Amino acid sequence: MAAINRPFRVFQSMGNGYDIDVDTTMTAFPNIEPGIPARKHARLVVPGAEARAAIRPDVDWAFDFSFAFQPIVDVRSRDIVSYEALVRGPQGEPSRTVLDKVRLMDFPRFDSACHRRAIALAAQLRLPAKLNLNLAARNIAELKHVMTATHKACLECGFPMENIIVELVETGSQAGQAYLLQALRIVQALGFSTAIDDFGSGYSGLQLLVDHQPHYIKVDRHLIGGIQQDVVRQRIFLGFWRICNSLAIHVVAEGVELAGEYLWLQEAGVRYFQGNYFAPPAFEKLPEVSHRVYCG
Repeated sequence: MAAINRPFRVFQSMGNGYDIDVDTTMTAFPNIEPGIPARKHARLVVPGAEARAAIRPDVDWAFDFSFAFQPIVDVRSRDIVSYEALVRGPQGEPSRTVLDKVRLMDFPRFDSACHRRAIALAAQLRLPAKLNLNLAARNIAELKHVMTATHKACLECGFPMENIIVELVETGSQAGQAYLLQALRIVQALGFSTAIDDFGSGYSGLQLLVDHQPHYIKVDRHLIGGIQQDVVRQRIFLGFWRICNSLAIHVVAEGVELAGEYLWLQEAGVRYFQGNYFAPPAFEKLPEVSHRVYCG
């Protein structure tokens, strides 16, 4: 992911488990059609002590951690269509207070615990929409373990697998880009929806779209920050948005903080938004979005 001062996204990695036979799994899990089904706003729900205990993974850690959730909205229907899970300390402390305690050699195991706990907490909160989880696996072997663990966690928690959106980050090298293409194809073949996070910040975003089209692309503040006052950003974004629209790729404007940014992007045709302007992340809750924000 990006700099540590940004909200940390959920890592998914190899877990403890099983390998995947991709050909067999493709038969069992057909591809999901692009598109986000609209869901109504969720109630604020806080899990009790028993629920907190139930979502702890089968791995002992010297520290506790949990998650906050931030909504992704459809501004046309004014519905929350998904939530992104963001790691936090046990009382809602910033992500860095958790990550600083994890040794480098333990990150694969920690990633697995994060993905399992995020799905379990989402199920406990009766999340009525999709769940965005980030994928941090660094090679195909890890990726196969990750997706097996993801599938297993969904079955154990009663969370619909088709409601998982796996976010992958565009990388800064040509080799990383080749891996990303493989990862996107495997994840989609297994029946999960895919998104590219921080699109355009890596090696060659448009080249990636030539080779593969994800379901969603998340455009971060490096492009949309202050876009209502920046003609260069506007022209770049409009060209990119038209390409995605013609390829049936959903664009999510991420990190929207100002009414002016939202209003310009909405007028340009953007449908899906995420950012503090709509609702900041809420610790162990599914925050609602006030209908007043849609009016600017």
